Amino acid sequence: MEEPIYSPLPESCEVLVGQRVHAKTTEKEVSEILTLRIHIPSLSTITTVKFDAGLLVYDVVQIMKSETKDLSQINIAKHFQLFIPAEGFKEGVWLNPQKSLKELRLPTGILLEFKSE
Repeated sequence: MEEPIYSPLPESCEVLVGQRVHAKTTEKEVSEILTLRIHIPSLSTITTVKFDAGLLVYDVVQIMKSETKDLSQINIAKHFQLFIPAEGFKEGVWLNPQKSLKELRLPTGILLEFKSE
């Protein structure tokens, strides 16, 4: 049995949306927060960020673009989107910017790639 990557959130804590504080959150609302591990291949980095599950993928992309300072040096960053990489026999898939994270039913802790289409 594998150890969990993330420890559970305390009963009341501050939750980040991108780099901004979302709000004081109670245990009841924690299920609406999604932890994403985001790999940025062009920067050779992986970052862990918590987002409100109600956010659209488009909004997450905009937050990532504005909060990742090193991306401003990369001209193609304006074409960056979120991608679920291929795993085993499954093909990789680009996330639909018009869908919310909740609609996509992404598991917490999933590894996504933030790269140019």
